[in-house]
Parts: sequence; structure tokens; C-alpha cells
Amino acid sequence: MSDKKRVTATSEALAHITIKLKDGTVADSTKVNTIPTLVRLGDGSLSAAIEQNLLGLAAGDTKAFDVSAEQGYGFPNPANLHRVEKNSFPAHIKLQPGVIVAFEQINGQTLPGVIRTVEEEQVLVDFNHPLCGQPLFFEVEIVEVLS
Repeated sequence: MSDKKRVTATSEALAHITIKLKDGTVADSTKVNTIPTLVRLGDGSLSAAIEQNLLGLAAGDTKAFDVSAEQGYGFPNPANLHRVEKNSFPAHIKLQPGVIVAFEQINGQTLPGVIRTVEEEQVLVDFNHPLCGQPLFFEVEIVEVLS
């Protein structure tokens, strides 16, 4: 039996994660910059389905798994679609569908929004997570289990 530290329901671990869309397109990957991400299980940042797939893994382990749209980022919420006056955007921002714009919140943090449509005086901005509503394929490599 191995004495390696394994991922538990309250672990912190460094991991390389690649997320692919149904067609195989890479949506995000920590391998692009070769810096693993810090994963904190139990803090609500990952869905239960993703966390479940990480349990029991140790440094050096890899795992590939599918996550349904519901288990991943959920489904788009119509309440997260907002119309913004066109003249409230800085002139340097190219207003076209698919462009991601960072909006500064009152607390100083930024919230990304995806432009969905550009109308004569308004822009429809989608603040849903860009991967919501999509089934995803994860490839995970545990680099180190910290706790």
C-alpha cells in the first residue's frame, strides 16, 4: 500500500487541468503556461462532480473524465444577460459578438462579460460563465497534494 498523500474532501492540491469541449477543442489548460493551479476541495469553487473525480488521487496520478453541463458550470441564467448603453463603453473596445469585456465592480474586482449582440444604442452582455451549458471533458494531473 502506498504512503503517498491522497486527495481528500478537504485537500489542497496543485494540479494541471485541461478542459475540452465536446468537439475536442481545448477551452482552458494550465499546461499553456506550465504553472499548475491550486485546487481547494470543499470550498465551493469546484462542482461536486469534479471534486468526486479527484478524490483518492496522489501526486503523479492522472485522470480523464466527462462532466455534464449541469454538473459543470450549470446552465445559462437569463438574469445574467444585461443590456448596457453603447456609449458607456470606452472607445477603444471593439463592440462585436464574442468579445469578452472586463467590467469593474463596486468592490474593485472585475467581472467578465461576453458581448452577445450589438444594437443601435445598446449592447447585450452575458455574465454567465462562458462554459455554462456545455458538457465538458477534463484531463487532470495531480502535481502535489499539499494537505
